[in-house]
Amino acid sequence: MPFLKASSKFSDLVPYTRHLDDNKENNNLSNLVYGTRSENFDDAFRNGKMPCGSWHYNAKLTDEDVYEIIHLRKSGFVQSKIAKMFNVGQDQISRICSGKRWRYLKREEVFHL
Repeated sequence: MPFLKASSKFSDLVPYTRHLDDNKENNNLSNLVYGTRSENFDDAFRNGKMPCGSWHYNAKLTDEDVYEIIHLRKSGFVQSKIAKMFNVGQDQISRICSGKRWRYLKREEVFHL
């Protein structure tokens, strides 16, 4: 399907050929599967090909900061106050608490601080 261009709205509907080890030179059938764009990103993250969280070059927070943010929010602090404490925007705090950002962290670990 090379003639199909996926818009962001329908990108998960167009099948992707995924290389499970993210080595595009490894075309062994055991390494190839069809999947979605999201699954392809998950593969890249799992294989260390996609910097995210504190590994991202532009990260302002550490994993420990994010655990503390989640802990503070669960303790009743409002997002705007937490944002000021960590010098980030309230929208970033919202995305962290909803699991849209830093989702690779295990949320249950926040209770072991």
